[in-house]
Amino acid sequence: MFVEAMLRWLAIARAVVGSAGRIAVMDRYAVCQYASLRSHGADRWERFARIAYRVFPRPDVTFLLWLPPAEAQRRIEARGTDHESLEYLVRSAAAYRAFAEPAGFVVIDARGDAAQVAAAIWQQLTDRLPVYGPTAPGSIH
Repeated sequence: MFVEAMLRWLAIARAVVGSAGRIAVMDRYAVCQYASLRSHGADRWERFARIAYRVFPRPDVTFLLWLPPAEAQRRIEARGTDHESLEYLVRSAAAYRAFAEPAGFVVIDARGDAAQVAAAIWQQLTDRLPVYGPTAPGSIH
C-alpha cells in the first residue's frame, strides 16, 4: 500500500507540475488514495497519506461517478483488463461515502451509457465553471 500511495503521489505531482497555469483533468486524485487505504483495511496510514498529499492544490470540482458495486464489477469484467472482487467494490463505495469531503463532491449517476454520463458531467461543469459557457463537450482545445 505504501508503494502504491507513493507511485500515485508521484503521478499526481507530475501532472500538477505539467499542467501549471492550465486546466488539469484527472481521473484519480488524493481522495482516491484515502479510499484505497480504507478499502484495503490500511486505515492507519490514511493520516500519513493526507499529510503527504496536502501539498497538492484542492480541486475546483470533484466528480464522484456513482455506480452500484455489482454493476461496477460487471463492467470491469466486461473490459477484461483487470479484476476487482465484489467485496472490495462494496468496501470502496463505503469508503467514499464515509469521507467528510463528499459534501463537496458532485455525484454523477454513472449507470447510463458513456454519452449520458459525459453529458451529465459537462452540465455540472458548466454550471460550476461558467467560463466554458454552453459549448459542447470536445470543443475546448
